[in-house]
Amino acid sequence: MLTYHQQYLKVAERWSEQVQRLAAYGFELSEARELIASAGARTEIFIKTAILPHLPPKEDLDGCINALKTLGVSKADRSTLHKLRQIYNDSKHDPSYLPSMLTFQELIPRIITVFQGLADSGVGLLNDGIPLRHNQVLWIAVWDHFTGGDSEVHVIAPATTGWPPELDQDHSVDTWQADGWRGCNTCTDLPVFRRRC
Repeated sequence: MLTYHQQYLKVAERWSEQVQRLAAYGFELSEARELIASAGARTEIFIKTAILPHLPPKEDLDGCINALKTLGVSKADRSTLHKLRQIYNDSKHDPSYLPSMLTFQELIPRIITVFQGLADSGVGLLNDGIPLRHNQVLWIAVWDHFTGGDSEVHVIAPATTGWPPELDQDHSVDTWQADGWRGCNTCTDLPVFRRRC
């Protein structure tokens, strides 16, 4: 299981690879802006989630970076993060801004060093494992059997995306009969959900 810090490092390595590719083969302005905007947004979420989870969700990146002072992050390290924040904001808000790939490329290892120092000191959730979560769209379909007085309930993983989904027996995750007179309590009748209710 990856820690929050390890996950961020993996993403930062991908940014380095992308910057090198863009610098070597040329790039459209939109590609550079999207890369920097992605890095800024990911860093903001990372700080709010793994380093300062107690901050209000509406705190902006500037406030998050300034709050790192309480954890002993030096002014120079905060300046590094503010440089990212500045090019991130310019990339988002200034249509004529041309981001410097060289500046961003130089920032990545410095940002990693800042967060490595925090991880080494055991701050926040940086060294905690990230809980694995799996999300999937499921459909619940109910067919009434009027003659038997019960209902047939299916939980189905749609075969295709879009509307309407293909609902067929091959994609049923679970099926059970519910007594039509007592009704259906999904939390107790559906084995998939029993542990969550």
